[in-house]
Amino acid sequence: GGGSVGGGQGGGSAGGGQGGGAVAGGHWSVIRHSLGEPPKFLRAVFATNRSEMRAVGDDGVVRRFTGSQVLTEAFNGTGGYTGVWASAVNNTRIIRSGDPVLRLTSSGATGETLPNVTAQNQNGIFGFNSADIWVVGGNSQSARLWHWNGQTWSSAASPVQKEAQGIHGRASNDVYATMQLSSVVHYDGSAWTLLPAPPGAVTSAIWQRGVNDLWVGGQGGTLHHFDGSTWTTVTLGPWGELASGIFTGIWGSGPDNAWAVGTYGKLAHFDGTSWSFVPSPTGEFLFAIHGTAADDIWAVGGNDTILHFAPGNEGDLCTSGNDGSCKQGLHCCYPCGTVGCLDRCTTFSAGQTACTAFP
Repeated sequence: GGGSVGGGQGGGSAGGGQGGGAVAGGHWSVIRHSLGEPPKFLRAVFATNRSEMRAVGDDGVVRRFTGSQVLTEAFNGTGGYTGVWASAVNNTRIIRSGDPVLRLTSSGATGETLPNVTAQNQNGIFGFNSADIWVVGGNSQSARLWHWNGQTWSSAASPVQKEAQGIHGRASNDVYATMQLSSVVHYDGSAWTLLPAPPGAVTSAIWQRGVNDLWVGGQGGTLHHFDGSTWTTVTLGPWGELASGIFTGIWGSGPDNAWAVGTYGKLAHFDGTSWSFVPSPTGEFLFAIHGTAADDIWAVGGNDTILHFAPGNEGDLCTSGNDGSCKQGLHCCYPCGTVGCLDRCTTFSAGQTACTAFP
């Protein structure tokens, strides 16, 4: 979803593939966390740094990673959150349809009212700094492209009246957004214009790799690439029991390292030339993805699923040394360099525990 994509620059060709395998720099693991409530569907994620991440979703849930564990934050209001973006840990914005934008600072939570917001969904948020942020949405009859200039929110004109889904950009004068069905629009710093139609429907997944170098998610297991004039399509498969699925989130650390997530827990990796599936530790719908570096990436989705891609010494996260929060037979190594569920822990003389290498 919105706020769940990031970018890089560069050029290159598009390609597709199957299979997968390990990706250098780390592995994906499930982050296990105590809920204290029924699991929610997480629809957006944003990592500010290696020890700060927020995931938001249905029923107003906010899960926050603080470096060693996942906590739950509660704010006023009802309805599901659909996007999150931050210029800093103490300057975070969270969106949900029908409500003011929720802004979190060191002073607490405040609301920022969007213009022309009645009966309009808010689906995605993305920014470049604290004075240049976009929120996109709308409904089946109208598009909404809201912009924050550091002082106020305004509504920009859209070239097509379709609901906007996802947004990402390289610079303030080079921003793209996906619209309902099969439309993509571009902002050049002064106005939004409609691009040539992609070959199929598009989703909220969007990642601008560089100048005239855009990837968006499609239906039927596809990813569409735009080179500034022409669209091409990559189809990934198989998707398991069903013939195909959809990608709803893309994030990249650079031109030769990106990830796409989607239905059935699928994880696809881009190496700068081609896309291929990588084994996933979950079968849950992965809806959004974001990271801070090639070896620090988060993916979230259905059933309160949180995945983390990190170097090879990390296991599933756990809290307070509680072995019961780990899979059967694993022990909670806490505290240590990285809190994890591992086959064994070693004890220091100070009474602390340290994680062994990931088995």
